[in-house]
Amino acid sequence: NNASLERIEQYYRSYCGWKAAAEPDEFRAEEILLAQALSDTRTAVRSQRGGQKEVQVLISAANAARALNGGRVTFCKSGKDRTAMSITLEQTRLLTAMPLEHRASPLFDDAQIANMLREFGGRIVVAEKNVGRPKYSFNAAQRQLLPAQYRPPPSTIQDFFTSVKARDS
Repeated sequence: NNASLERIEQYYRSYCGWKAAAEPDEFRAEEILLAQALSDTRTAVRSQRGGQKEVQVLISAANAARALNGGRVTFCKSGKDRTAMSITLEQTRLLTAMPLEHRASPLFDDAQIANMLREFGGRIVVAEKNVGRPKYSFNAAQRQLLPAQYRPPPSTIQDFFTSVKARDS
C-alpha cells in the first residue's frame, strides 16, 4: 500500500500542476477536495495495522482516484464473492453521495442499500452463473470474519456443508 500511495501522490502532484495551468478557475474550486482525498488516503495507509487488509484504505483510494478523474479496478482471486462485496459497497457509496433530492429513497441507510444490491442486484446473478446457485461462496463463519462493510445478507450465503462440499475457489 505504501508503494501505491507514492504513485497516487506523484500523480496528484502532476495532475494538480496540469490542472492549475490548464484550468485555473476550475482547479481552485476542486483543490481542497483533491487535497482532502489524498490526505484521507495517506492517513488510512499509515494507520493500517501490519498485515491486515483495511477497508478504509480501499475506500480512501477509490475516493482519491475519483477526485483525480482516474480509473481503477476491483478484483479478487476468483473475481466473484469478495469482488461483489467491494463493488456493491462502492455502488452504495456512490448512490448515497448523490444529493438527497436525486436519491431514489433517502429512507435507507448504507448497510440496507448494500444488502439490497447484494441480494437483488447484478452481482448475485454473476454468482449464480459462476456456481449454479444464487449464493455467494461464504458460509456463516466466513461471513463473520469479513469486515462489517463486506458482509452479505445471511440469505445470500451458503450453509457450512454446501460451502465445503461445493467449494469453487
